[in-house]
Amino acid sequence: MMTSSSDHRDRRATQRALAAAITYPSSPIDWFAIAPTEETLVWRGLAAFVEMIVVRYNLAAEIRPCWWRHDEAVDELTALWQTRAFHYQGGAGLNAAMSWLDTLAKSRGRLRDCFVSCRDSHVDVTMMHWASDAERHEFIEFVGPVDCDAVQPSKLDKSGS
Repeated sequence: MMTSSSDHRDRRATQRALAAAITYPSSPIDWFAIAPTEETLVWRGLAAFVEMIVVRYNLAAEIRPCWWRHDEAVDELTALWQTRAFHYQGGAGLNAAMSWLDTLAKSRGRLRDCFVSCRDSHVDVTMMHWASDAERHEFIEFVGPVDCDAVQPSKLDKSGS
């Protein structure tokens, strides 16, 4: 099916509007250490970026609408967002666009892998338990005497095992 010139113009207008809504980070984003006061602005900036790249690069098969529920996807998309900001800063070299596209191409497979369980709708596959208390205890015995207060069970360990 061929698209008309007006469809193409409409698509470009949508892309411009989405791109205008994007704010780029001025410093690296570390989701482990982000200040609560910054978190909302970062989420909004990332969401605008994600929507723009999904539309611009036809990534609906790689990035599902539930992307924000998948930590690994959030990290991958945050890295893409920061990388694009770096590549398109003033003074970037002529190869910046190709370098950005290469980075995006490498990310597509990793993004697709983030959503293997979410084809029709979101399926939560978040790991709630990794190592048991017994495993942690065996590790502590293996490494020798340590400050046991420094080695605490994961906050995600909800099973109590």
